[in-house]
Amino acid sequence: MIISKKDFMELFVKPSSEVPKAATAPTPDLPDEAFSFEDSTPTEEPKVHPTAFVLNLLEKSYGNTQYLPREEIILGKDPSFKYLPKHVYFWDKIPTRPFFTLFLELEMDGAELLQEKLFKGKLDRFDDLQSALSRFVQMALDGFNHGGDQKKTEAKKGKPTETLCILSVSDHRQPPEAPSHLVCFGTVVPDPETSGLNLEVFFMDGASQYWDQPIREDYLTSLYEKHYKRLEGSQWQEAFITGIERKMAGKLLEICIAPHANEKKLEEAALDLMDEIAKNFGLRKSPNKARRLQTHELPEDHDIGIDSESKEKHGNRNPFKGISIRDDRNRLLGYIVYCLDNRKDAELLSNHLKNNNRFHNVLVIYPENNQARLELWQGKEKLEGKLTKQGKHFAGAGEVVNLLARFFVVSQAKAKDPKALAEELAYRARFLRKLALKQLMEEKTEGDLRD
Repeated sequence: MIISKKDFMELFVKPSSEVPKAATAPTPDLPDEAFSFEDSTPTEEPKVHPTAFVLNLLEKSYGNTQYLPREEIILGKDPSFKYLPKHVYFWDKIPTRPFFTLFLELEMDGAELLQEKLFKGKLDRFDDLQSALSRFVQMALDGFNHGGDQKKTEAKKGKPTETLCILSVSDHRQPPEAPSHLVCFGTVVPDPETSGLNLEVFFMDGASQYWDQPIREDYLTSLYEKHYKRLEGSQWQEAFITGIERKMAGKLLEICIAPHANEKKLEEAALDLMDEIAKNFGLRKSPNKARRLQTHELPEDHDIGIDSESKEKHGNRNPFKGISIRDDRNRLLGYIVYCLDNRKDAELLSNHLKNNNRFHNVLVIYPENNQARLELWQGKEKLEGKLTKQGKHFAGAGEVVNLLARFFVVSQAKAKDPKALAEELAYRARFLRKLALKQLMEEKTEGDLRD
């Protein structure tokens, strides 16, 4: 049975130093043979990192675990398997929890992981642990699905659609005095709109134990309500994407790929979906406001996606329209920039962002054939997602919802060295100088700034 929100939050605030003992036999509440495997083989005693909170969380919710050799759980020849731990925590499925659960704790930290051949030159530049963990979850689910193919009687096996895979890695982005883990929960969900299957994931950030109390409580409340408490019962996969989120994603696609796409309708559809996701991150509605997210049109001379020379050719106007997004306390969250005319404009915008962008949380939306493409830029790096039209149906909702969720959790870029810090500060100084001169020109002889 899933633990209460209070107990859930306490595990993050006061991570337990005592690690539960792994079971040497199946859990006592295992059901009939239809839902369980016979297993009398003693399991080894696990070695757990002192900062790992996930095993405590899972055992409090699901009962004692089995700690089994990986070759009894995950089989196959995928090159990523060599990075997985030698043992896996395993929970069988039961009537009230009709899915298998695997928990793997990587022995290397995030920095080592991103330097490995699978990711070097791709994800390591963006320091993108989330995508790396998602890749491993997918491979582990495939390996568990192939378990019985090796003709080993002790091997476990389960379909990806009936398996919850959890993977944890030590987060190298945290300072040594505040160690924590980043955790990925994943499964494969049948898409009701198509006959396809989608990998869906969500993340737990162990670093939240060090955050200020109001921020931590908002984050953990949304994490528990949106995701964790739903991980039981027949509707457990709704912990990853809800029906309303999928419906809103479909509406965004239809508007984006319409023959004469309407900018205002596109903006409204994108904001509706983002607002639905925002409530999972503790964002509140202001009184008399329709949404949690507040928007303001970007000025005609904004600097996102264009250089000064090109802007001068357009009469000091930026051809790429967009909005800034703020929360109920008027704090800037990011931007949406959209280009609806043609693929060429989208390529120009992407090329400029790749070479020159200094802004963070820039969401770009544009149509491409029967797809709605979304790019989330953090400085000069991007994550991508797409909604794809397939006859009367569409695919990709889970990927896009996960991408948009990153909009609310990504932090500002950290300067890696004094030179990078100086460049960032110099850029902001030049930007403020330009704004001040513009305001002085508008005020002419008197005004707030001149005063």
